[in-house]
Amino acid sequence: MPQKNVINNEDVEFLVNPLNPLHFLFVVVKVLNSDAIYFHSIYRLCSFFHGLLSLIAKKSIIDLHGAVPEELEMQGKIKEYRVFEKVEKFAIENADIIICFTEKLLDHIKNKYQIDYSQKNFLLIPILPMEVGVQNNEKNITSNTVIYSGGLQKWQQVE
Repeated sequence: MPQKNVINNEDVEFLVNPLNPLHFLFVVVKVLNSDAIYFHSIYRLCSFFHGLLSLIAKKSIIDLHGAVPEELEMQGKIKEYRVFEKVEKFAIENADIIICFTEKLLDHIKNKYQIDYSQKNFLLIPILPMEVGVQNNEKNITSNTVIYSGGLQKWQQVE
């Protein structure tokens, strides 16, 4: 039996080793008895274990955090690009719900994959709301203050 950590009254965490056959079976049973499985990113789906879980789940939810294959290609990681092209396609084809954080990413995915989307639900969940309530503290903010919390990767278009 995997180690069980009680987070609060509603949440429990199980620490599993997918190479342990009993832990593997435990996770499979949990997924089969769940309403849905949520994948935070396509990075997880490159393992056989997680790919299998997405196939046996009643409902699979994929949360896209950017255009991963294209980002890898821009970094010159062609081998990884080819792998994640396949992983992303698998994720999109098998997901019941696809979450994007921008309209542009949602349009990119819809245009990239010519799949029957009548069975798909797309959710647009921005990382920040349209109006962010930031308290203005005039003594700390000047007219030339800039805060950028993204990375410096090519696709961020920082230049």
